[in-house]
Amino acid sequence: MESLYQSTLAPIKKTLYSGMLSRFTQPTDQHMLLLQLLQKEPILSLQILSRDSGQVYTFRVFLSDDEANDYLRPFFHKSYISMDSISSDRTFNKIRTLLLDCEANHSSCILGRSRDLPSLPNRVLEILNEEEELTIRLHISESEERGSYAALSYCWGGPQRFTLKSMNLNSMVRGIALTILPRTILDAITVTRKLGMRFLWVDSLCIIQDSAEDKIHEISEMGDIYKNANITIVAANASTVEDGFLLERPPPELCPIPIQLGPNVSGTAYLDKYGFDHQIDEFDEPLFRRGWAFQEFFLSPKILLYDSIKVTFTCPNHSFKGVHSNLAEYDYPAKPALSKVLYSFSEEAVVIRDHFLSHDWTQLISKYSSREFSNFEDRLPAIAGIAKIVSRKWNEDYVAGIWRRFLVHQLAW
Repeated sequence: MESLYQSTLAPIKKTLYSGMLSRFTQPTDQHMLLLQLLQKEPILSLQILSRDSGQVYTFRVFLSDDEANDYLRPFFHKSYISMDSISSDRTFNKIRTLLLDCEANHSSCILGRSRDLPSLPNRVLEILNEEEELTIRLHISESEERGSYAALSYCWGGPQRFTLKSMNLNSMVRGIALTILPRTILDAITVTRKLGMRFLWVDSLCIIQDSAEDKIHEISEMGDIYKNANITIVAANASTVEDGFLLERPPPELCPIPIQLGPNVSGTAYLDKYGFDHQIDEFDEPLFRRGWAFQEFFLSPKILLYDSIKVTFTCPNHSFKGVHSNLAEYDYPAKPALSKVLYSFSEEAVVIRDHFLSHDWTQLISKYSSREFSNFEDRLPAIAGIAKIVSRKWNEDYVAGIWRRFLVHQLAW
């Protein structure tokens, strides 16, 4: 098998080398020497030496997952790239598969199962297809009414042109015209509907914005709202609610190289110009600079994140991964400490608790302090949801950003 593998890899190297000469090099750089095709999981890479300059160029090599045939697939291992739209039916099918896998196979991903349905928030948007027409209305939840729902995390980006207020509450219960909703909320409705879910929680449309009493009460419940959501839709790339997040992303800068190994064996390889430096950092996205988004992110067990490149998914069992294969490496903040706090029931609970309260909490507050707020007085309320849930789980006293049992240590920090 090894000799067959090597004999087939040789013509792949040759055709990639020929393609590189015609596509990537300048006339003065035609004296190029193929060093090696690195077969290292999960990325296939091509190294070429310029005889003129002595410089070694390294390019990642991908095969389109749409046209990867059974013959070529073993030689590219996991080096595939998807050309699918983020709003295509194939993309939503993959997202549904990820969610079903969570519910069926992940011990930590308990939300969404029928026997564990959480209580609905006091108000949610109800998404209905009545007589093949999309209908949106405000749903007032009954006491202890349970159901699966999505929550939206997004940037307001300034005053909102349409929100829930005391005077329009009854009309919103009857129905909400799609034409008055901003793009980001319309996109969230699309995602929720495509995932087969009926309810969506959006703060601007589920909290009475001109009622101080309602705002205080609902903000105190926000930690549980995001913690109990079956999925949180994170519109990370949208700076304002008017931007939307389902817009098509620019295609990656790739160089297509035809592969022809015989009359019935062909395909297209793609060489990545970025080498190994194409990385997405959390602060590249507008939402991750906003203070209120911090606890929404950390409390949500399952996240569907729309960034500037692609759509990614995470759950308590897995760190972020692209729904489709793509070039970018992800450097979003991991949530292992808090995930253990919220979802662990192991014998190590006491160790996890003390380490989190004494050590991880100060790191969490350090990251939180770098976030931006339109109103400075929001800084304590915007992290109170995390504190409330941790305090309730372990019966610990929380005082203005500090845990009483570690008061001296955290004041000294």
